[in-house]
Amino acid sequence: MIRLTALMLTFASMGFAQDPPPAPPSEPPEPVQEVPDDEQQPPEDQAQTARARVDEILADQERVGQHLRGVGCQVEYSDTDELNLSTTRREGFVKYLRTGGNPLFWIEFHKQVTDDMVAESRIWYVFNGSSLLEARERDRAMIERQVVSAGQTLDLFDLDTAPFPMPFGQKRDEILKHFEVKLVPPKPADPENTDHLVCTPREGSPLARRYERLEFFVLRDLHLPRRILSIENGGYRTVVANFPDLSAESLRQKLTPQDFAEPAAWKKYARTVEKFENESSLKP
Repeated sequence: MIRLTALMLTFASMGFAQDPPPAPPSEPPEPVQEVPDDEQQPPEDQAQTARARVDEILADQERVGQHLRGVGCQVEYSDTDELNLSTTRREGFVKYLRTGGNPLFWIEFHKQVTDDMVAESRIWYVFNGSSLLEARERDRAMIERQVVSAGQTLDLFDLDTAPFPMPFGQKRDEILKHFEVKLVPPKPADPENTDHLVCTPREGSPLARRYERLEFFVLRDLHLPRRILSIENGGYRTVVANFPDLSAESLRQKLTPQDFAEPAAWKKYARTVEKFENESSLKP
């Protein structure tokens, strides 16, 4: 699910590399050109062209992910429950740092709007390399959930076993193993300069129990997601993560492990320690 941990993994999975990274693409692909009806390719040629473009997009994002060391940008998160007719929106920022061991990532929301109710107290979700920390300013409380033991390395490329399964930033072959991926035509509401991929879990994939489908809007110049959307619960839940200011500048931030240290205010928070089960154990 594209919940709060999945936002973290959007960056964390893009930052893990197991092989020496090849050179990144020098130029973005040319924009898709409209072709007159009488010059359209035969259906079988169109399908082959679309598959080739999907492969290119997935290969580019894998290659760029192998080079990614750190990133910081704004995040806009929304969670719509069609059954209860409720929508929660949050605004904040996310940052990620690839280290010699497990990655560090941090999401901090400073504003939340649930239907017509506005709250401006902060909420944090932080992974420190071994534990996932959830802290709430309003409650002056935090929960520490151990994800891995000391010295254990996360394998974020294994969609079957990763503690935060996130099918983006992974190896191309892993994505295609679990999803049928289609490139769909752009719509007016799509972010500019993006390719729109729709990922449907394959029958038998464990991810089919979590997702109805996933949609990624991939920037053609950065080869990173500008927007991620998930449809869950039989189509009754829609979760969207937007990264409105994601740019080349976002990738040049000089982050250090000290930028992920617990805030001093947390020392006064009531602290609970428990075992991490899965992302559904997090509060909404």
